[in-house]
Amino acid sequence: KTDSDPKLDVYKINEVYKKGLSIPDYQRPYKWRVENVRQLLDDLNHHCKQPNSTYRLGTLVIHKGKDEDKDKDKYDIVDGQQRLVTLALILHHLNKDDASINKFLNNKFTHPVSHYHIYHNYQLIKQYLGALDGNSKTSLREFIQKQCEFVWIELTNQNEAFQFFDSQNARGKSLAPYDLLKAYHLRAIPSDHPNKLDYVMRWERAIDGTPSLDQVISETLFCLRQWSKSRRADEFTAKQLPVFKGVTLDAPYPYLNAVRANLALYQEHQANPWRMVQPSPSPFQTTQPLIDGELFFMYIDHYVQMYHRLFDKDQGALNGYFLTYGTSENKKQISYLGAMDYNGSHRTGDGYLRILFYAMVLMYYDKFATHGLDVALSRIFNWVFRVRLDNERIDWGTIEKIVAERDGLFDVLLHAIHPKQIANFIVMPLSKNNDKSVQLAEYLSAPKSSSQKEKS
Repeated sequence: KTDSDPKLDVYKINEVYKKGLSIPDYQRPYKWRVENVRQLLDDLNHHCKQPNSTYRLGTLVIHKGKDEDKDKDKYDIVDGQQRLVTLALILHHLNKDDASINKFLNNKFTHPVSHYHIYHNYQLIKQYLGALDGNSKTSLREFIQKQCEFVWIELTNQNEAFQFFDSQNARGKSLAPYDLLKAYHLRAIPSDHPNKLDYVMRWERAIDGTPSLDQVISETLFCLRQWSKSRRADEFTAKQLPVFKGVTLDAPYPYLNAVRANLALYQEHQANPWRMVQPSPSPFQTTQPLIDGELFFMYIDHYVQMYHRLFDKDQGALNGYFLTYGTSENKKQISYLGAMDYNGSHRTGDGYLRILFYAMVLMYYDKFATHGLDVALSRIFNWVFRVRLDNERIDWGTIEKIVAERDGLFDVLLHAIHPKQIANFIVMPLSKNNDKSVQLAEYLSAPKSSSQKEKS
């Protein structure tokens, strides 16, 4: 057994807080709600009344590192923050002079979400414990400190700590790949950077926002970055984190010169917009080399905003572009976003088609903005959704197959330098063995109540 091997132990609560635990800045905010706190209080109060009982509160995953400023060991919480903060609030109310608890609560809780939940949860704790008499409070405090315990898993390699946590079936929600990305790129930003908290807050808002980080990172950027290198994009997991890892901006590599030039142009425009005739330049492209740290957060935020600008169901730009179908005597129109809300659009295979459509449109807009967008939308829409009529069953392999087609529309768009190349693309007709004579747009815009044959 070496020093780098995981350390497994069981510690009583009073031993845990004496370790001097710290909450690293890459952690999620403290989000436990009052109902979670009440459940924990009820559980503790119940087990406290059982003599000589031991109550195990779960598993802590800890990264043991070095505090360079104080030249001593540092214990960062990777998993277990929610329970540890809640227990500390309970013990603080039961004994406000406990030095180890007070030290733990002096950790920096910078996120407003943490402030909100700490305040409201502590109000509940005061109300709940206020109903107990003095002896009951003493018994509860001693029970928590001496009879409650955690399984302690200590790792010295931070990446291993994240991977270990991601594989556990612990209470609560395990880290998603984008949580690990946040941690990786935050480490590349100096702790005193003035915008560091702003990047964290934007990231947290986007996790469950519209669009969500999962839509932008997992379903769009990950797919585009993988497909552009002729690689599969089945699922974005912790194993694919290198897809979004980059280098430092000052790395001495010639291929970064274009990235540095784009960034310099963008910064010049931001500082002196009146000096530049051209529209505000974007310092990013979907498939560009990535720069670790601050520029990664700017990159993601840029595409979160672009995704919303294009596809928001109420304000998205695609609401202003219409698909025309029907006969010359009876032409009909439907917006591209509306055209995807068709009978059977809830099916898994149809969801894959939407992922492909959104990714293709975002990639086009990223290259050409609105130049030729009306024609490009028609080409992309028909190329993507003709698959619905041409296949009895659609799985992710179907998507990967058409994306990988040599001289297919994705291949053309990836290498296009002018909108005309997309406008000139010919969408091949349906297979001869397909007996549907109805137009694609008419099929997809059929009323929800219409009887279409269900497909995968």
